[in-house]
Amino acid sequence: MHRLIARPRRARLEDAPAIAAAHLAAWAENYGGLMPAEMLAAHDLDSRTQLWRHLIGTPAAPACAIYVVEDGSGGVIGFAACGPQRDKTLAALGFRGEFWAVYVLRAGRGRGLGRQLIGACARRLLAHDMPAAAIRLLAGHAEGRRWCRALAGEEIALPGPSSFPDGLPNIAYGWRNILGLALE
Repeated sequence: MHRLIARPRRARLEDAPAIAAAHLAAWAENYGGLMPAEMLAAHDLDSRTQLWRHLIGTPAAPACAIYVVEDGSGGVIGFAACGPQRDKTLAALGFRGEFWAVYVLRAGRGRGLGRQLIGACARRLLAHDMPAAAIRLLAGHAEGRRWCRALAGEEIALPGPSSFPDGLPNIAYGWRNILGLALE
């Protein structure tokens, strides 16, 4: 096993292919059985690489940031992204920040890397006056739900059916004060 870098670092443009590969691998690890196979197969490495190049190179707002954790060989084993809240309902509930993505590949789990990644994002959001944040995840993703609860995230009751843009049922977890996450 490769030695892991202790702390996340900001992503650079040259990280886009590795983040894209980790993104696809994380989806396969986490969402097999929760997402239709054709939906998983619809996302390819080239399109994901272009997406991450765009997100890294053209942040939507100053609060936006992407962080990576590498294994000892320089491969991305985890990543996280954050920025202003994109969901109007969650923003109206006071969750001005959003953890857009937090993924750690199975090979890197159990080492606190997810906590470190969300901590880096929390520090970024706090620096941009966003003391409360939320994350959305697939409703059937039991491991993700346990992780959010372990970090003291509270499930947010949203009015009406809630789904990702792809139509899959999802839920939100929120933190009214992300300072505790920032100290991780």
